[in-house]
Amino acid sequence: MHVKLSTGRTLAIGAPAIVGRNPGTAAADARIAAVQIDDPSRSVSRAHVRIEQAATTLAVVDLGSANGTEVERGDRTTPLVTGRAVPLAVGDRVWMGADFYFDVIGF
Repeated sequence: MHVKLSTGRTLAIGAPAIVGRNPGTAAADARIAAVQIDDPSRSVSRAHVRIEQAATTLAVVDLGSANGTEVERGDRTTPLVTGRAVPLAVGDRVWMGADFYFDVIGF
């Protein structure tokens, strides 16, 4: 999956991956990628979300983050429930914390 971070950086993220301020501790298994993001406001949790394979696409799972996660698709925003996977599509925007997001730009 290719994502564009709100910081302007573009990344290729495979599944499974943990995204957060300090995801290394949660991604202790070598098969899980740790995607560290810089968030000076600290509204993004250390291990905020997991990206995982879901049937023919990828999904995002909130890992019990302190400030929540939402998936914005078109004019609809869906708050994530901790531990429940939400499938992702190209064009989705995933909000993490107060003002950090990433856009799904391709698979």
